[in-house]
Amino acid sequence: MLAVVDGLLFLATAMVAGIVILFSISQSKYPQLTLPNGLFYSCIGMVIVLASIPVVSQVAHIMNMFDSPFSQTISTILTDYRMGQGWLAVILGGVMLTAFKAALKKKDHLWHAVCLLPSLVLTIAGVAWMSHAASIAQTGGFLADFMHLLAALSWAGLLFTVAFFCKNDSNLASFFSWFHWFALVAVSLIVFSGLILMQYIVPEYRNSWMLSYGQWLLLKHLLFIPLIFYGFIHGFIVKKRLNKGWNASRFVQSLRIESVLIIGIFFVTAVMSQQTPPHEVAQTLQFAQPSGLAQLFIGEQLLPGAQVEWLMTIGAVSFFFAALATFLFLVWLVFKTRQHAVLMPLVLAVFSALSYGTVMAGASATGGSVDQNAYTSVEDAVLTEREEDEDIEILDVIPYGEGFQTAIYTVNEEDLVAELFMEKDETFYALPDSTLTIGGTPVTESDHTIRTFLIDDGIWQQPGSNYTYVTVGHVQDPENVAEVHVYYEDELHEVETTNNVFFTSASSEYIWNENHPFEFFNENGEEVGGYMRTMMEEGAFCH
Repeated sequence: MLAVVDGLLFLATAMVAGIVILFSISQSKYPQLTLPNGLFYSCIGMVIVLASIPVVSQVAHIMNMFDSPFSQTISTILTDYRMGQGWLAVILGGVMLTAFKAALKKKDHLWHAVCLLPSLVLTIAGVAWMSHAASIAQTGGFLADFMHLLAALSWAGLLFTVAFFCKNDSNLASFFSWFHWFALVAVSLIVFSGLILMQYIVPEYRNSWMLSYGQWLLLKHLLFIPLIFYGFIHGFIVKKRLNKGWNASRFVQSLRIESVLIIGIFFVTAVMSQQTPPHEVAQTLQFAQPSGLAQLFIGEQLLPGAQVEWLMTIGAVSFFFAALATFLFLVWLVFKTRQHAVLMPLVLAVFSALSYGTVMAGASATGGSVDQNAYTSVEDAVLTEREEDEDIEILDVIPYGEGFQTAIYTVNEEDLVAELFMEKDETFYALPDSTLTIGGTPVTESDHTIRTFLIDDGIWQQPGSNYTYVTVGHVQDPENVAEVHVYYEDELHEVETTNNVFFTSASSEYIWNENHPFEFFNENGEEVGGYMRTMMEEGAFCH
């Protein structure tokens, strides 16, 4: 559901961006448009409503759970939650866009540029502020995602507006003369910012193919290939032919196909936005099932610590030549036939599938092992297994199920880690990559660091259940918290703290609601604070 919401949000924001940019330049620079009455305002309304859905859901849940007044709840969301702060920016940008557009005349393109473009930038910045990347690296992640969204939505919006609302081919050659360069800059920014985002979100790109997130990311990249091909055709071939006086009506159909490709990429991105990125793939494989497609192509047994490598196999070569033949057929359709708009979607789908086959048929997993080192204590195991230059402070050791112990410790006073060790005959064994790590803002600089990990496979999963929920937290403010109440959907856990940390786990046959609040109590049993968590982590590393 939320993936659909995010996809529609990208689409509506792109339409707003396209209209704003076109209205900010001279009418002689783009074709005559037949925009439906109220389209611009409807798109702005959609942006605000779609961005509001997760906020409204969060407000309703907190009010029901804590019986808190609306004013206090919405104030907390808007001031303390990144989601609420971004939503405020979206609303402010939307209101400014609406007001300025209503006040300005269509021919006043300079005033449109002065008033509407900053409002558009503010709106897109609000969407970027709510992203995964911004939560991982507040400054760098936000700037990279903002650049990515600004370039993609502006490029796509211009394409959508001209492709679907072009009245005739007047000024189409003039449009292509500058849009070609605009698209080149936009694509360059998308690639550049995308590479930065990958370093933050999925630094182990090839290894991520073993997981669903990596599979969706690979699909997104493969869809980008035919998109670049279309951009080349429109930017170099079509522009030259239009300058020679060609009738451009059939090229509008080609623009629409390119637009559909972008819409597909939007919704793939929306699906990814609802998944936890695998920051460390080996750790994620300890408790999350590999992708079914990855098991089909790479191997059924994908062990933690495995590395994906790509080899020129017979299967990969076969898929490659089939994809190459399809691509050549695609070129022939564009240059030699007039029916390419009809066959193009099918050919593009075949090309994308064959390209995927080329990548996956050559992928294989190597490595993956179990650590057999034995230790006399959990503390000894932690200090030995970590790097020598790391500053480790062990805060608590807690039993986990039968035959396991969990160590809760900090690394360099920044990351909070829960690591699982196997216990047998008073001897402890380290389990490779069995760590749950909370990074981001250093523990010592945060009032409280609390995360719940959703586990459906691997060593952390409790026997006899489909899903296991592991919660680990560090509470620094309020001070002197002696007990934390954790409200899962079906269970209440009352957990004592030791050295400011607490740890608990639960299991269920079905997935619980991600919204789960925490209440803090002092030694006298008095409530001294609380915290609302709106998501559960599906990777071994989170922020």
